[in-house]
Amino acid sequence: MMVVWWAGWLACAPAEQPTARVRPPPSLRASYGLGSTVVSSTGLSVVGGRVQVRFDSVGVEEVLSFLDGLGGHEVHTLDLHGVRLHGQLDRLARLEVLQGVELLRLGGPVLDDSDLADLASVELPALVELHLTDTSAGDLGLGALVESGHQPGLRVLGLRGNRIGPAGAGSLGRASWALEVLDLGCNPLGDDGAAGLAAGPLVTRLVWLDLGSTGTGPAGVEALAPHLGGLEVLSLWRNPMGHAGWQHLVNHPLALRELDASLTGLTFEDARLLCGHLRLEALFAYGNRVGDAALAVADCSALRTLDLGNNALGDEGIASLGPERLPHLEELMLWRNGITAEGSAGLASRFAGSSLLHLNLSYNEAIPR
Repeated sequence: MMVVWWAGWLACAPAEQPTARVRPPPSLRASYGLGSTVVSSTGLSVVGGRVQVRFDSVGVEEVLSFLDGLGGHEVHTLDLHGVRLHGQLDRLARLEVLQGVELLRLGGPVLDDSDLADLASVELPALVELHLTDTSAGDLGLGALVESGHQPGLRVLGLRGNRIGPAGAGSLGRASWALEVLDLGCNPLGDDGAAGLAAGPLVTRLVWLDLGSTGTGPAGVEALAPHLGGLEVLSLWRNPMGHAGWQHLVNHPLALRELDASLTGLTFEDARLLCGHLRLEALFAYGNRVGDAALAVADCSALRTLDLGNNALGDEGIASLGPERLPHLEELMLWRNGITAEGSAGLASRFAGSSLLHLNLSYNEAIPR
């Protein structure tokens, strides 16, 4: 059964400023919990015989005291994002309970480079997934983490929304971690930061990489692309790519399955280039101007998810879009495209009985009931 969406789908993320939505591969989501809600309640809960802890609106001393009393428990996940732990991470990291934590979330603007240095000073042998988001930390704090070597099992690192620049990216590129997932979105990396990341061995092992809104352009992509042969998921959302950037990307053999090219100025020619070289299963390309949607993605026959929202397609741009060109498509997003009721009805009719499960036509003219 096809589900058609007409309005409200982007209520939490206005179309003018949407958020990146490239998703980790299912295998990584299952292994590490990335992209899913790991903790379902406030306080202490037991899931599958393992303790998971999350705090909401609790004072620092209460948090530390509570955790100190959990020394005999095996705590798997610890979510402290938003807890004002500035100057307290050394105390936190030395608690017995931290030795068994596999997934740790920290964040908030009060955390800075000194806090990351404190965290780096203590060995965390069980840590697999670390999220440090929306902090005031930058190159120095990240450098301290990298140089410490105290997180030998780290596989997932989320660093979205910090102050990491070229120097920090260079340090990260030289790290000994065997990372599979790296989120550097919304950091001021620029092309120099992308090149610094590419200069070390870390990037060659990645399966999932988010560089959305980092100022990475053609020069940065040119430096990175030769080292991304094992990458399956890539976000370059809201970066100044240009045709040269996409050309650099496809000049090397890539195994990409999912790509976020939203708000990059992607054109019809760019989309044709990407689809001609990559066997994508998901393409997010909202906020661009791709022209004729069907012809733009004609060579992307393996697509299961396609987002062409806010591309000014109109009825003409979707006139030949159908399951003949996209036989495996399950999710199609065409929000805010100036599509009339007649155009929407024709599109829904063409996909009737196909593999399509979700059709998003929000902020277009609705088909009369």
